[in-house]
Amino acid sequence: TIQVSSAGASVADMLKQFQARCPQATFVVHSRPGNGDGSADCDLSLFATVNESEPPAVMLRREQLFLSMGPNHPLANKKGVMLRDLADQPFLFSDEANDMYAIQSYYCSLAGFTPRIVLKTDKQNILVNMLQLNQGVELQPKLPPTAFTVGIAQKPVLDIQCFRYIHLLLNPCREPSPLVRQFYDFCVDYFSHGEDS
Repeated sequence: TIQVSSAGASVADMLKQFQARCPQATFVVHSRPGNGDGSADCDLSLFATVNESEPPAVMLRREQLFLSMGPNHPLANKKGVMLRDLADQPFLFSDEANDMYAIQSYYCSLAGFTPRIVLKTDKQNILVNMLQLNQGVELQPKLPPTAFTVGIAQKPVLDIQCFRYIHLLLNPCREPSPLVRQFYDFCVDYFSHGEDS
């Protein structure tokens, strides 16, 4: 049982690869606010923060965040953006169950403004569609080039270094089974082979 509040795009491929090695494994995946709190009903937590070190969790990856927007957005032709200049922009947010809510809020605050949130949702497909329709902007990690993300422009933030750090935590309230421990080790290895932005 895994509590996932960030890096959800990697989870399906990760589970597929692990089940190819361990066909007996079955999974339950929850989406809840993540802070590595060791909720009693999960074996592991996968979450993100703006901090590099979150012991006793292990850091899996650092990902650069980009300002994402639709293809016809006025900022889409720029090479980069100054986050401090975006106080008047409409922002799209994941809801509080996704760690990107707190992370995006943090970087906007660091830039000196409270974001004008025009949409908050737990549906990632709605966020992507709203971006494609030029209905707002959003800080996101690099999006893979797929049919789902076609047309979305991503620009580097020039005035603030924007990163998120992906962490994995074994539930400190549970003794991990051998299979859980095996999956934990697999996750660490899986992310070690990914790109570090």
